[in-house]
Amino acid sequence: QAQAAFGTARFTLRRAAGPDGETYTSQFVFPTLLDPALGDASPVALVVYTADQGFAMGEHGFRTKLAPYDANYASPLIVSMPSRLPQGKACRHPVNGADLVVTFHTFAGVPLPWAMHGRDVTPLLTNPDVAEWHPTLYEHTGHDFGADVAHELAAGGKKAAHNNVPWYVAVRVGMHKYVRYLQP
Repeated sequence: QAQAAFGTARFTLRRAAGPDGETYTSQFVFPTLLDPALGDASPVALVVYTADQGFAMGEHGFRTKLAPYDANYASPLIVSMPSRLPQGKACRHPVNGADLVVTFHTFAGVPLPWAMHGRDVTPLLTNPDVAEWHPTLYEHTGHDFGADVAHELAAGGKKAAHNNVPWYVAVRVGMHKYVRYLQP
């Protein structure tokens, strides 16, 4: 029986920037686990490339990545598994980090150990052109959460900010976003 071997997978990330249509291209090469029976083009591992969210080093006057602007929140996410997923496709729907945890369990065939907040994004990975997807919720309440947030808001919300960014919740559906600031 043949054993798996290491190989490489190449990815190209193209991002159009601004109304002028200028395109930036980055190339990435990753080590992958290959199944010799399937050939070098068929990694048996799910390869995921992602990074910390956004830039915010001067965009919109910010020096932190906290505000609900795409420059702050947008993160690269490249997923590849040529033996199971289409190649060279892009998906316009946003996903959350919690979605990735649920998706990794699905790909590994491991049941979730408890009810989790994320959604399995396998349908987006197998069909990136899907027209509709779930809304994505994100929030900013600094270092506070749960009952502490509720108490602060019930007290009038005068301290509902972190690094001079007001607390907020935001919902994104496709290219549309709604932001609700929690300060009075």
